[in-house]
Amino acid sequence: WSNCIRGEGQIFKDAAEFRRCAKNYAIATRRSFLYKKNYSGKVILICSVETCSWRIYASRHKADNLFGIRRCNLIHTCGDDNLRSRGHPRADASWVANIVNDRLRGELSTMYDVDRYTERLWG
Repeated sequence: WSNCIRGEGQIFKDAAEFRRCAKNYAIATRRSFLYKKNYSGKVILICSVETCSWRIYASRHKADNLFGIRRCNLIHTCGDDNLRSRGHPRADASWVANIVNDRLRGELSTMYDVDRYTERLWG
């Protein structure tokens, strides 16, 4: 997850996918961010430490309706990590539910494939 935000020009399906990716990135890198702007056409993220220059500006492309990072500064000037506790403010119930849902979906499709394969072998 620490590599899911790579830099300028990166494309996402929509603003929701960008937000999910940003949340995973923040959790993986033990950083916290604030939404300076947050709506379907534009999202601006800034570091929660006021003096830090980290920020990401992403918006929807008019031509293809995809969402992309237009400008960013991914270098934190606030120190190593700004979260010292074990928890993370962005690791909320919806984040946990999405992680569990994704893992279960992967396991269920694998189980389905195994069942189909076994059924073909043994009838």
